[in-house]
Amino acid sequence: MQANQKMKPNEIAALLRVSNEAAEKEIGSGKLPAPRSGSEQLILHNDFEQFLRIQGTRAKGETPNDVQVPVVFSAAKPFDHQWPEKEDHPKAPEHFDTAYTATVVTSYGSKTVLIGFSDSKRAGHRRRSVVFIDGRPMVRFRAADDFDRSGLMVSVIKTGDRKYLRAKDSIPIEYSNFRIEPYRKHVHEAHISQNAAVVCAKDDLQTMAAHALVTANQDRVDTPFDGGWRELL
Repeated sequence: MQANQKMKPNEIAALLRVSNEAAEKEIGSGKLPAPRSGSEQLILHNDFEQFLRIQGTRAKGETPNDVQVPVVFSAAKPFDHQWPEKEDHPKAPEHFDTAYTATVVTSYGSKTVLIGFSDSKRAGHRRRSVVFIDGRPMVRFRAADDFDRSGLMVSVIKTGDRKYLRAKDSIPIEYSNFRIEPYRKHVHEAHISQNAAVVCAKDDLQTMAAHALVTANQDRVDTPFDGGWRELL
């Protein structure tokens, strides 16, 4: 690519594997210069490379989506959640025996975060958590194989273009401060996901919430569990 080559915001979004809205947010904040040429905003390749270098050296403790930190969680009452049912296949509500809640202030408004923990009904009865944003289930974390020793949990990533992030793919800017590793590094089962995953400790509510907020901010009309997501838990 030539140093003076110019790109449109949607082309930048495709390169970064983020939504157009996320790319436009970076442009609007001034982090990614995009002078107008007529009615279009165009980004110079040199400016894009500089943007990537800056993003790559961001402080490890910086949080995504302009979330005010630290997020203060408080214990919530155990609760039940009814997942969508397939015809002629009724499901019992899932019981979350442990829960935590917080109100998070982001650049796109205040959000209510609820994180529930339960034991999977599948073989192995792995511990899992579901993060709800304003009542909507956004992401799920699953206990690693060595959970009893490591206390680690993992959650697959779905990007702004509604595709899974593969382990070999470049990590989107939104996840640059997360611990990202192959899902199958921590969960070994037949037909297991080959995608990348967020990895965190079982009590790392901050990371769980941040992952869910990134997903919520992708502004999709479908929920993360619609549209063919394979049940991993």
